[in-house]
Amino acid sequence: MLFSNKMGLLVDHLIHRLSLVIPDTPVRPISPSVPGGQKLPSDPVAGNLMQLIATILTRLAKNNPTTKCSEASIERMSSSGDAFVNRGNDFISYVISVGVIDKLRQFFSSVRGPIDDDKEAAEFLQQSLGLLIAMTKFMSKRNTNLFDKKKADDPSQLITTFEVTELVGIVTLLYGMLLHSGASIRGEAAPPDLPANTLTITITGLRMLNHMATLDLNMLQKSLGEEGIWLEFRHIASYLMWYCSHRANEELLHEVILCVGNFTVLNPDNQVIIQSGQPPTILQQLCVLPFEYFSDPKLTNILFPTLIDCCYSNKLNREILEQELSCALLSNFIEEKILEAQQQGLSPTPGSGVAGKKSKNQTDKLTTVPDNDSRMNLSYRFPQEQWSTAQSYFEEEVL
Repeated sequence: MLFSNKMGLLVDHLIHRLSLVIPDTPVRPISPSVPGGQKLPSDPVAGNLMQLIATILTRLAKNNPTTKCSEASIERMSSSGDAFVNRGNDFISYVISVGVIDKLRQFFSSVRGPIDDDKEAAEFLQQSLGLLIAMTKFMSKRNTNLFDKKKADDPSQLITTFEVTELVGIVTLLYGMLLHSGASIRGEAAPPDLPANTLTITITGLRMLNHMATLDLNMLQKSLGEEGIWLEFRHIASYLMWYCSHRANEELLHEVILCVGNFTVLNPDNQVIIQSGQPPTILQQLCVLPFEYFSDPKLTNILFPTLIDCCYSNKLNREILEQELSCALLSNFIEEKILEAQQQGLSPTPGSGVAGKKSKNQTDKLTTVPDNDSRMNLSYRFPQEQWSTAQSYFEEEVL
């Protein structure tokens, strides 16, 4: 399928339909909640085309000939692997060049209200996000080090496009849906239940941001830290954590926790953002999650890496953390992960701060782009070569 022209024909048809629904002239913000207000545009044909392309890309990503192969196998099939990669780059680049992502950014940025009663628009938004996730995961398969500070290769220009479109307007979309005029204000009273459509799109939008982190963490952190965007992101994360403190939704809460960790890991400027604003701040809310998140290993594996990301090498954030819990919890958690990794022969020697020598297969276990089951693991959320240093940092007493 990838080596035929059929994929290109699908994209041509898609951009034609999107151009009819979302014209080139600037779209004024739409507030579907206003009585008699304009409904969001949608098109079932365009939506189904996006869903079809997303399904194809997902299948292709799982069957990439260079994925999960031994080094010898990759050498034997280098020509077919290179052809697959190059053809994939060309296809993603074509999707970008014809303007699909620009159209979706324009559409996302036009949302200025709830979409509770607009089933067609909600489905169209979900299909749009599904296409973006599929494209991101397809390209993320080549990223072998999430924490590499070097500029990532971007032959398809997908990373650059995400950056110049302000992450395709996803943050603005979430802000417009959740914190529109008339939305419930954070306070003592419990918020009303979010409608199913709004919840689904919110979770998918956050998941897309987290997939962007696996594509290029530096790009995501820089884009979310831009003036205006960081303020929207802070409001969204704080609101959703407050919402989850009253309305149990584990899937939503875990995506928020993961996203905050991706936002702050090894980034001093972004660490400042999550301890600023109206109290309780994002960091304060992380520290007062239910007791199970500090005792149940399944839940500590989700929360503790983000607390490490938020507070590592940041004295003020660590002091805020220690107002609610002991840093020894994080130190012990990292120590356990070091011991677990040593048993697998994958870890640096304690105190060295430098990764030990690994075999090819061992390295693959650490650098393979995470799937939904493993993306919460510490090795994907904090660089392993700094585990020992971080363990010592949280073990030390605050002076």
